[in-house]
Amino acid sequence: MLIPVSFLAIRLSRSFIHPVVFTSHGPQMTGSQFFTFCVSFAAMLGLFATLYSVELAGKRIDAHLRDLRELLT
Repeated sequence: MLIPVSFLAIRLSRSFIHPVVFTSHGPQMTGSQFFTFCVSFAAMLGLFATLYSVELAGKRIDAHLRDLRELLT
């Protein structure tokens, strides 16, 4: 029941809340804003890579522990 209301609200508020920043003419922001965006984007990619490697390390440790438990039993 709320889906049509949400859909309509998003369509009506598009021009007020969500400006188009990246167009075919490039980014529509000042140089300092674009620099801040690039630094933030690089930081988020770094955070993703770190969290992903921690997750994979945890999975490898779990696999090693499982192998060790099988050897003990």
